Order: sequence, then C-alpha cells, then structure tokens
Amino acid sequence: MSRDWFEGWPGQYRRMLRWRDRGIPLLSAGESVDADALYDFTYAFFQSAYDLRDWLLSTGSSRRQRLDALFNSSIELQLCRDICNASKHLKYDRPSVDSRPRISREFDPWSRTAGDWCLYSDQRRPVRELMQACVNAWDAFLEHENMTGALRRPRTAPNLATVRCDTSSVCQPTRPWSPCNRRTNSRFLSRLLPSTMAQAVKRMSMEPWISVAVTVGSTLLAAGIAVRSWHVGHQRQIERDRISKRRDLRLGFLIDAYRRLEFVSNRPITPDTSKDFEKAIADIQLFGAASQVELAREFAVRFARDGTAPLDPLLSALRHDLREELLLDDIPREITYLRMTFDPQRKSAAPSFPPKRE
Repeated sequence: MSRDWFEGWPGQYRRMLRWRDRGIPLLSAGESVDADALYDFTYAFFQSAYDLRDWLLSTGSSRRQRLDALFNSSIELQLCRDICNASKHLKYDRPSVDSRPRISREFDPWSRTAGDWCLYSDQRRPVRELMQACVNAWDAFLEHENMTGALRRPRTAPNLATVRCDTSSVCQPTRPWSPCNRRTNSRFLSRLLPSTMAQAVKRMSMEPWISVAVTVGSTLLAAGIAVRSWHVGHQRQIERDRISKRRDLRLGFLIDAYRRLEFVSNRPITPDTSKDFEKAIADIQLFGAASQVELAREFAVRFARDGTAPLDPLLSALRHDLREELLLDDIPREITYLRMTFDPQRKSAAPSFPPKRE
C-alpha cells in the first residue's frame, strides 16, 4: 500500500505530536542515550512544527498575516524556525533569533553526571520545555482560530479493497534459484516479482557485459583515485621542499649577518670592515623579521646622524630569533663581547671586555 495519504494540515499536526512523543523519552534518558537518534528526532520535530505553518497557508486554512503575528509574538516558534532552517540549509542568512542554534547536553564535572539537553541561543532553554512550548503555541492558535474541530474528526483511510495482491503464484512450488539456469531463474522471478520488474531482472541476467562494464568502471575509478592521491602527495612534497629551501636560505643570510655585526662591534671601523657592516645591515633588511628590520633601520638612522649607535638591541633580537628557529634553548638577551688587545711590553695578548652598555 502506498503511503500517499497525508490528511491535510491535521495530519501534519499529528506528525508533529508523534515526533515530540519520540523525542522527549530520549531527552529524558540517561547517559546511555543514542545521541544520533536524539538529534534526528529533535530536528524532525522542529521541522514538522515549522512546516505546519506552510500546510495552514497552502491549504487556505489560515491567512499569512495571522501566521506572521503568531510567530512575531512567540519566541519559541521563532527558535523553532531557526532550528528548522539551520538543520536543513548550510547557510541561513536571515534568522529570527540565532542563525546557529546549538543543542548540547550539560555535564556536572563535580558529580560527573549528565544534565539536561539544552538549546543555547539568546539564552539557555531545555529542549523538552521548548518542544512542549511550541506545541502549546500551536494549540492556542488553533483554539483561537476555531480550527480544533478538524482535529476531532474521524480519520479516513484509503479504501484497502482497491488494493489487490495476487499471492496465488507465490504459493505455488517453484524450483530453487540456480545461478547457471536462466530459464529456471526467469520462471522463478515471474512468480515472485511483478511483470515489469521480472522483465528488467531477466534482461540484466541475459546481458553479461554489464558485469564487465561494472568491473572495468570500478578498476578505472580506483586507478583514478590512486593517480589523484599520488598527484596531491607529490604537490605537497614539492611545497614542503620549497618551504625548507627558503628557510635554509634565510637562516644562512641572517647567521652570516649576525657574525659580521658581532665582529665589527666595539672595534675601530676600517675600510674592509665597513663593507661587511653595510652588507649585514642590508641582509637584515631583506631577510629579517619586521622587528629586526625596524631595529636595523633605527641603527642606520642613528649611526648616520651621530656617528655611533648601539648594536646590542639588534644583535639580541637576531640571536633570539635564530636560536628559536634552530630549536635551541633560550638564553638571556645580554651579549658578552671578547676583544683581544696586544701589549708591546708583555708581548702577549690580553683579553679585553668592552664596558657594559646601559
């Protein structure tokens, strides 16, 4: 029997009640509740509750102005609309209250017990109370519109006498299904299945090329998936290699710049060391981070204006970032310089520590 009998808007109203009666026991269950079934029944209820509006409007049982006034005056039905549209559509741009209503279960970490299933939108609402509030709103509207009489009318079912089912052929003894005997299979199908379906299955059994096509298609699909997976993996490997080479190049230039700056610091500048000094500042402005570039610029401006400038902030920032990139331990920012001076009388080198910069 085909279920194409919907009973108009009263049938939609009864479907809403049935979804409520299925969902509320799950909402009241303990921790062993099937969460997937709970979400399915809950969303089905809110979809049926909101679709009742379309049934009333499409059947001419109520006017749009009255239905709009009902939804504008009921925050529960507005949330019902948001849950219905959010559960059916990926993007919901015109919500009544919240475009992304969230239904989740509360959990008490102290007693380690699960609480109520609640809707979190403009405020916290238990889902059971919200479902019953939607039903109460519809009941009040139907009572106000004098439409409850349609719900009390006896339900009429389709005439089952017009549905014929000939089972005489099924009850007759038949030979069992044989994978190698097409004639026996055709007789077996003609008795068990309607004529159209039996002809279709018979035609498929007489065309062995279909199995060949399915085998070839599945093989080609598997090969295509394998090629695609290899291509994606190869592209990702190329990207990783490119990032690794770029990182090694940057670290090499910055390490060289640090060594040059540390070498010329607290020494008299000569024509030879001045070139290394200029290259180091240029490399930092090209490969350094934003903070390092700013420190290099401040040093260059101050050095050009005053003829001297401290290098400690720039060297400390370089050393910190380089050690972090190389996964080395963090150390204090203060840098110690060692400079060797030669005493002609002692004929030996004595270490010299530059004074600490304030």
